[in-house]
Amino acid sequence: MALALEILGDDGDPGYRLVGRHLPRRPHSVREWTSSFWAILLIAVVGLILGVALAQARARAPEVAAARAELLTRVATLEGQNRQLRGLIDDERLTLTDLQGALLTGDAAAESILARSTSLALTSGYRRAVGPGITVILRDPPSTAQLPPGADPSLARVLDADLQDVVNGLWAAGAEAITINTQRVAATTAIRQAGGAILVGYRPVLAPYRVRAIGGDDLAARFAEQPVTQQLTALGEDYGISVNVLPSTFLTMPGASVPSVVHARLYGDLAPAEPPGG
Repeated sequence: MALALEILGDDGDPGYRLVGRHLPRRPHSVREWTSSFWAILLIAVVGLILGVALAQARARAPEVAAARAELLTRVATLEGQNRQLRGLIDDERLTLTDLQGALLTGDAAAESILARSTSLALTSGYRRAVGPGITVILRDPPSTAQLPPGADPSLARVLDADLQDVVNGLWAAGAEAITINTQRVAATTAIRQAGGAILVGYRPVLAPYRVRAIGGDDLAARFAEQPVTQQLTALGEDYGISVNVLPSTFLTMPGASVPSVVHARLYGDLAPAEPPGG
């Protein structure tokens, strides 16, 4: 039994092990040393590049922050100048309308056309509007908001479709004029998503989104009856989007930029009669 255990536990003759200890070990080849050298050198170079890049990024951080602050200041200044210029344009439009009315006094047909034109300019959004109404404020949820199970995180923010629904609901409730932040919503204004930004009339608007509407003292009650209010409630429950509807006793909205006329035709009684047989 002892012999069997010795055979099973011994994997070789002791003489072989003794000779093996005294055999000279094979030295590392030149190729192995060269591969190790280049590997160490590559690691050192990559580490040096990353270190230099990190040091440069830290050194330029204050410069980048200052440039960003300067850019934001310039943008705010230019936006203020733009608002002032649009206000001057609105004033000139009103002056032009007054002059037209003074020149057409006594001509019933011309006065009717001017009144119709003024009404259409207000409805289409190309004339300054004032009056009571409401303000609908939409805010993105905080980054720490807990979403319900199964909710898509990419939808946890105000989308262009949400603003479109609010604007359509306000029109249906009888709104006469609407702005999103400072952008007037005219008859041809598009509300679109471009990457992470929302464009109103091809101009970016930032959160929180303030949708103002002029439409009388009871506009809030009429808007509350629209189906969009249920959608806004669901946005708050499902994605944490904050929606507030506030009454406004007096709102002033600038007119939108008048687009270039590409095609036009005479309206109503002014249209020429078709030739006989045409």
